[in-house]
Amino acid sequence: MSSIKLIFSIILFVFAGLQIFIVFNLYSKSKKLFYQYYLYYLVFIHVFIIINLYGREIVNLVLNVGTISNSLKISIGMYLNFIALPFLFIAIYMFILFSYQITNRKLPKSFKIFYWTINLLEVFLFINLLVRANKHGFNALTELDNIMGVILGNMTMVFFIYFAIFQLIFNMQKIEDFRLKRNIRYLGLLYFFINTTWFLFLFVFQDKIKIGFYPFYTLVFAMNFFPVLFIKFKLNNILSKPITDSLSEFQGLYDKYCITTKESEIIYLIRDGKSNKEIADILFISLQTVKNTISNIFKKIEVKSRTELIKFIQSDN
Repeated sequence: MSSIKLIFSIILFVFAGLQIFIVFNLYSKSKKLFYQYYLYYLVFIHVFIIINLYGREIVNLVLNVGTISNSLKISIGMYLNFIALPFLFIAIYMFILFSYQITNRKLPKSFKIFYWTINLLEVFLFINLLVRANKHGFNALTELDNIMGVILGNMTMVFFIYFAIFQLIFNMQKIEDFRLKRNIRYLGLLYFFINTTWFLFLFVFQDKIKIGFYPFYTLVFAMNFFPVLFIKFKLNNILSKPITDSLSEFQGLYDKYCITTKESEIIYLIRDGKSNKEIADILFISLQTVKNTISNIFKKIEVKSRTELIKFIQSDN
């Protein structure tokens, strides 16, 4: 690997590592489900790019790139693309789940079936191309094969990416907080600008961009860095603020029983008469996380029900 490739490779992994670390830290502290989906999205999209980029480097080193034929190089590239494909499918699916979860909605089952059916068809199409190429040679593949296998597949992925982005921009009817709604829209617009710029760049310079063109892949790795920073320093500041200033009303009690901020928010919502499902929706966490947290609260304060919890807090205060 040349010194230029090494420099770009270091930049690639620094960008990837920082993004994943920041979002992992956000999820670890808040346990919000959309952070989990976003974390999975970052991990899988970076694995997809790494397989495409460094898979060929490794194979070339093992096989000695100077001694293998051009047709074998193409074959290696197609097989690596096939191996990396599931990671791309999962990454985009996680981004769609993130777009729904952060806008407080549930992804329709019909869309899930549609998404994975389309991806399964793409896999079968790719397998058909590989079988035909192995049987007749890669030079036997027609222009129609390239259109069906590459352009159509890319257009499908672009459609799903923009579908998720438009959820962030337009579908926030279930969010009441104006500041949160506005900043989620800004996040969607940021992703729209970044992805549109990237796809235009790819279209204009498609003849110059090869799988080993490290500056392009550095750009791809860096693409998510600005949205990650926006989420951390803008969105998270809104999401991490206590539900109400009245949480401090029972601060002495919380300190006495080592009640965390998240547990105090849930206690407040229980006192406000919210159900587990409503609490999950308000705090953007899973229903199971709500149940587990309530169970921990009961153990700490040594009560057995919501009614006992409310009475205990009021009497102790």
